[in-house]
Amino acid sequence: MVGYWAVCAAHVSSAQPEVHAMPTKMCTVVAAQDADMLFLLPGDMLLRVCKSWPNLRDWIPLSRSTRRLSDLMRPQIREIMEKPLGAANALQMDHLARSATLLPHDGQPNYINNVTELIRLSSVLAFLEVDFHNPVVDRGGGDKVAVAISRGLKENNVLAKLDLSGCEIGDEGTQAIGNALETNTSLTELNLSENDFAEAGTIAIADLLKKNKVLTKVDISENNDRSVLPAGDADRFAARFDAFARALNVNTTLKSLNLHVRTTSTDVFSVDTSAFKIAAALNVNVALTELSVRGWYMEDAAAVKIAKALETNMALRRLSLGLNRIKSMGVVAIANMLAVNRTLITLDLGLNDFYGPIASVLAIALHANSTLRELYLQGMYMCDFAASAFANALKVNTGLCVLHFGIEVNWLYMGFGAIGTEAECYVGDAGAIALAEAIRSNTALKELRIDFAEIGDVGKQALADAVTVNPNLKILDSRGCELPLA
Repeated sequence: MVGYWAVCAAHVSSAQPEVHAMPTKMCTVVAAQDADMLFLLPGDMLLRVCKSWPNLRDWIPLSRSTRRLSDLMRPQIREIMEKPLGAANALQMDHLARSATLLPHDGQPNYINNVTELIRLSSVLAFLEVDFHNPVVDRGGGDKVAVAISRGLKENNVLAKLDLSGCEIGDEGTQAIGNALETNTSLTELNLSENDFAEAGTIAIADLLKKNKVLTKVDISENNDRSVLPAGDADRFAARFDAFARALNVNTTLKSLNLHVRTTSTDVFSVDTSAFKIAAALNVNVALTELSVRGWYMEDAAAVKIAKALETNMALRRLSLGLNRIKSMGVVAIANMLAVNRTLITLDLGLNDFYGPIASVLAIALHANSTLRELYLQGMYMCDFAASAFANALKVNTGLCVLHFGIEVNWLYMGFGAIGTEAECYVGDAGAIALAEAIRSNTALKELRIDFAEIGDVGKQALADAVTVNPNLKILDSRGCELPLA
């Protein structure tokens, strides 16, 4: 009968971590001294991998590494993952484990029971991630795993972080998680991004936030694909996010909320009415510090409401308004807000419906704002006029560290309407020279991202010379690649 193995990562403090194999009732736990990360693998998988990689220390990831075990071992385990799991009794956890990554197979009952027991019995597990990034998970398995986790959460008051991103969880699983967390007093971070839930699941999480007083970070981004809905369902679609506005009116503990909406089509409707209600909530909520309403396709009226709210809101520090339909009126309102707001440090306005000359009002606002650290205008048509305006701002602004603007080829399909000739929509030599002059003396800016499509040798040389004077600055192209300018 095949059991499970658990592979623990050692603390970096030990140059030669001692690895132990500890038998339990139905499985063997391979652990390292001072372990704080636990990876759960089927027993036969680990045995086969050990034959491929005899030196166990070669592939145990260190606790502070960002690499995932599944990525490190993918070539070795792809064939093994296709093998059916054997039955196993309730998983016994090593007392040293603090963080676990589950690699589910196909939602078999024994595996599901083990997931429930893992969470229910553990007295130390602080972080749990479910990795569904393998080719053999049956569709619908995500709901089964989510329901199993929800059962464990009802008895677990230790787990602090739960990552269920990309697990194909639908409304059933999301509702189960939401119900379980109504009484849970330990979980502070919940990641449900890139799943498959829609109306019922979204509202369940929003309703949870009215009752839960512990959660500080919730991410439901890349769900709710509105492109699969007929336009007549716009009000019903927006109602999902109205629920979050109502929750923000009463919730006093949530710090970060990501409501980025997935869309695979440009023929979609906006959710301006929900944005109005979110703006109203920002007038009373003093806890939220991070908010993403990216992909809502909101228009100027909604952007104006949000900007007005942030003139007095002194809590929000990071805001994403990218991938919307904000035009000149909305940009002017946002610029006016930046002139008085002293809290916001990150602002994303990329992939909206304004371009260079209009963007220059944001540059003017930077003359008066010294607290904004990051400004993202990626996927936008810029021009020499706008580049010169930002250059003038950088001569006096001592706060901005990251500035991104310029077209990114992958987003050209979005379309921006009739905005002028091609030559008017790109930064050329004149804009590059103006920026180069500014960054020679600006020591605050650390990263500048710009489209080099129309910048000639003269402009590139000016930027290269400026970087030699200011070596702490990185200059990237529109794809994010650092350019050898010299």
